[in-house]
Amino acid sequence: MEVDERSSELSGRYLLFMLGIVLVAAGLRWYQLADWDMWTDEVQTLWTSVSGDFKEGPMYRTAPVNFWLTGVAVGLFGENELGLRFVPWLAGVATVAVFLWSMSNWFGRRVAIFGALFLTLSFWHVGWSQTGRHFALQTLLVLLALHFFLSHWIGGKSWSQWASAGFLFVGLFTHSSTAFFLASFLAFLGIGWMAAIAGEAERKPATWFRAAIPFLVAIGAYLPIFFGIGRYLVANKTAWNPPWNIVGSLLFYLPPWILFTGLAGAMVLVSRRKLHLAALLLLLNVVPALLVTVSSAVTIASAAYCLASLPALAILIGQAGDWLLDRSRSGAERKVAWALICGFFFAQAFSLAHYYLIYNGLKPRWKDVTEFVDQRREPSEEFFAAEGDVPQFYLGRGESRWVGQSDLYEEPATGAWYAVYMDGGVLTDQHSRAFRTLLKTGNLVEVFPLSYGAKDRSLAVFHLPARSD
Repeated sequence: MEVDERSSELSGRYLLFMLGIVLVAAGLRWYQLADWDMWTDEVQTLWTSVSGDFKEGPMYRTAPVNFWLTGVAVGLFGENELGLRFVPWLAGVATVAVFLWSMSNWFGRRVAIFGALFLTLSFWHVGWSQTGRHFALQTLLVLLALHFFLSHWIGGKSWSQWASAGFLFVGLFTHSSTAFFLASFLAFLGIGWMAAIAGEAERKPATWFRAAIPFLVAIGAYLPIFFGIGRYLVANKTAWNPPWNIVGSLLFYLPPWILFTGLAGAMVLVSRRKLHLAALLLLLNVVPALLVTVSSAVTIASAAYCLASLPALAILIGQAGDWLLDRSRSGAERKVAWALICGFFFAQAFSLAHYYLIYNGLKPRWKDVTEFVDQRREPSEEFFAAEGDVPQFYLGRGESRWVGQSDLYEEPATGAWYAVYMDGGVLTDQHSRAFRTLLKTGNLVEVFPLSYGAKDRSLAVFHLPARSD
């Protein structure tokens, strides 16, 4: 067994420390949970969870797990923001708790603590733990898959690789991008198998192949569904999020100082003669990022498809901090090590503060826009929005409509209000055209700015007065 010698029986003091971290993670994810603005994907998730009517072709129908669970939460808390976001919140908190419990077994307590703190303070993970979508739950499932894989690979439990593949299989029916993580495990096992055939790996080729069987079964069973989703997306969904935007978003959530710390953690594992683990954790970060970037050139894709890489990155971050303290021989060296570690987490806390105070929870300010328009429009005036279902959530069905190109060129008989993304904004060229058209035909009344990373989610409100006959 390669289990770290520090991963002995959990002491009462360590359990209290774990509880403290989990409570902080829960509090950070609970703050503003029911107050952040809604956006179109969340509204669609809420309505689909309530109605059970899966639209968007096979996209939602083949990934029902989060919708089912959200439907239960909505039954408990109501058809509101809390009901929608409770499952992601719970999954986000559980991810931190499971990470602490699991990784203390495989890498030692200190690695587990540093990694859990990284997850706790990651504003990317906090953001998706406060968003009514699939990705926080998917991250938990991928973490459980990693735990059971390590239980097989390090702990020697022959059945655990089947549990690992099982959690990934459930993840595939939570969001299809889980296939990227399945591909990461298969890439690790495939590379190891080829290295074993060449005599460059410690384990025999048969060992690598047997470990791959559950994952091959899972991907084989899912491939017809995956290709069906792919055909639908290519035929029906415009590739609005180009590769450069995927890369820009990933670097916003995971800036170089985080990535280089993770790379340092991989080098620590190599220096500790755990090359296999370094390769596995790196592949869990690199393969999904490459696949989603390539996918974005042909169909819809999002940096969120890589969120489930965070637990693997957290282990590497923990390894880097653990090595710093291990290498400290004197009191002065230990102070420097702690200063670097504290500086890392302070930088994370600083970014998290921006998430709460500047970035508005990474959500466009649709609530403010809707209230602004509703207070000023006449009863006869129509309301068109770039995400028409969001004002409907706040005001009621039928109280707003999606912006269509025909709506921009017809002079309204009774006057109209428009809320659109600004030129160069977050979605498609259609939004840029709408903004430019309204600049010529309407009156710009107010701008609700929001910009972060590679995205500009600023909203502009226009008014077109009633036609004078």
